[in-house]
Amino acid sequence: MNTKLYMQNFIAIIFSILFTFSFSTINAQSAKISKSTEIVQDINGNSYFLHHIHKGETLYAISKAYNVSIEKIELYNKDITDGLKIGNEIKIPIIKETEQTYKSSTIPQDTIAPEGFINHKVKKGETLYSISFNYQVHIDEIKKHNKGLTANIHPGEWILIPSKNTQILEIARAQYDSLVDYKIGWFDNYYRLEKKFKLNQEQLEQINPQLKDQGVRRGLHILVPYIEHKTDTLPKYEEIVLDSIPEEKHIVNDSNIIKNDCPQILFNRHTYKIGLLLPLYAELESEIRIDNEIFIKEIKEYKSFRFIDFYQGALLAIDSLKNLGFKAELYVWDTKGSTTTTDSICQLDNFNNLDIIIGPFYSKNVEIIRQHIDTNAIRLVEIFSQTNLPIDSNTQHFEIRSNNQFKYDAHAKYINDSLPNSKIIIIHSGKPSELKKLAILDSTIFHPEFNIDSSRVSIYRYNNNLSSILKNTSKDSINIFINLVNNEAVISDFLRQLYLLKNDNKEEIEYDIMVMAHNSVWSKYKTLDIKYLDDLRYTYTADYYINYDDTEIIMPYEIKYYNEYKRIPSKLGFIGHDIMWYFGNALFNYGINFSECVQFIDYKTMHNKLVLREVNIGFFRNHSTNLLQYNNYKIEKKN
Repeated sequence: MNTKLYMQNFIAIIFSILFTFSFSTINAQSAKISKSTEIVQDINGNSYFLHHIHKGETLYAISKAYNVSIEKIELYNKDITDGLKIGNEIKIPIIKETEQTYKSSTIPQDTIAPEGFINHKVKKGETLYSISFNYQVHIDEIKKHNKGLTANIHPGEWILIPSKNTQILEIARAQYDSLVDYKIGWFDNYYRLEKKFKLNQEQLEQINPQLKDQGVRRGLHILVPYIEHKTDTLPKYEEIVLDSIPEEKHIVNDSNIIKNDCPQILFNRHTYKIGLLLPLYAELESEIRIDNEIFIKEIKEYKSFRFIDFYQGALLAIDSLKNLGFKAELYVWDTKGSTTTTDSICQLDNFNNLDIIIGPFYSKNVEIIRQHIDTNAIRLVEIFSQTNLPIDSNTQHFEIRSNNQFKYDAHAKYINDSLPNSKIIIIHSGKPSELKKLAILDSTIFHPEFNIDSSRVSIYRYNNNLSSILKNTSKDSINIFINLVNNEAVISDFLRQLYLLKNDNKEEIEYDIMVMAHNSVWSKYKTLDIKYLDDLRYTYTADYYINYDDTEIIMPYEIKYYNEYKRIPSKLGFIGHDIMWYFGNALFNYGINFSECVQFIDYKTMHNKLVLREVNIGFFRNHSTNLLQYNNYKIEKKN
């Protein structure tokens, strides 16, 4: 990884405090472009189409016709920066297939869909009508963007769905007979543009949504009507509202998002205020600005870089959500990991007007946030911290980590379903923290749901000697050792003894041994021999796990992340995207009171499935975790 590039990227980010997203997309409505078949080559062997400019053609329309960006065309035609001239010739670079940024057949994911579109994978039982209803996009509109699409669709096929903003933009631009490209000059403003093109500000912004974000900026390319005669009249401004699509009663909706008893908001135009509280340690920015590359340290040594990936993943999720029509103001604050700074942020007017907060990541700061948000009914999403249940609340708290109960549930379910005749040996050393886990584990294993025979379970107090325990090891079934001991040296020796027992051929007996443990403890140990862990099929739970073998889901996201930030995302880059994607969708589809519908929500996430359930009034906790196992020096997901 290029540390210097990463540092420069961070410096650019660190000063960004407030981000306001106004989402829109761009498509051209102008003269139809006839692609040239005339090809020329330069001295370096690069090939180009030679395109002749005709009346009504725009640079935007030409770029779309040839599937080449405006920037690339301008790069090879320096004389067109001041506009196109009828009759002139321009060179259109022929892009090799390996350079294409989007190929639906190879990377069909919504995270990298063309701007203004969503990629939908057809599920079993879906019809073209049910897809049309779920996205509120007319079938004719879907067919227009999917050449050759018919009602005969099959599971696994990919369909390109235009977003609501894309549809509105197409309708707006279709009102005009011809639109041409115009480059904004030094003295242009809305008044001058209205005089030139007979369009007021609302009309200009309706066909050029980028004006809402960037304003009338010199050098910006916009589309304007082609006016041949001064007497030409143009349509008056009217707000465009899409027709809703009713659900046919005989249509069975298999979606795991839309449920009859929790109706989805079909046209949510509300702008949500989202607060993102991160320990960015901006005060350490001077450590990053290094002139001499010799003094650049490894990225992990910079405290400021810990949560940048989370932030950038969240931005990519916002970028995907905008294609759905989602609107949000994202407020980003640096807590510096400090309780004092966090308390100061809570005093800000913008903070008290938020709809939802993601962060602040450290338990000590979470408690401060809780003290401030209750009266303002602000939702709080806790990512890594896990605290005691608060008293009944006026707002909602969402805890992403599962607790010990749900983790042991995953172990017990795996044993019950996959290892029905195994012998279970639970070991502890008598410490209060271990006895507390033992009580939870005991109640879980013997819960009627799992039907585990008590005669198969033994509990031992461990005293650094396994000899007495090993005497009761079964030679005829799998022996599952669940170790609750919290001591690195003891655990290392424990694994060594089990490994020797399993691989000692003196008695010519093959013991089948598996080890289970609480990974929040074991993951801190650095001396555990991976050879032992692998041989003993170490099985554990983890709330944050990325299955890199799932290339259909993971690879498209990695590609988009790399294209945007020039590096592969860390685990935090995936988690940041997942959290913003989940809660952004929840707000967009169900509104501010989405907590009433979380039992029906399943927005696909990459690090762990989120199954939020209310465990106290106003307090929701994730019931899902990943059950992982070492197998041939790889980690496999078992649930």
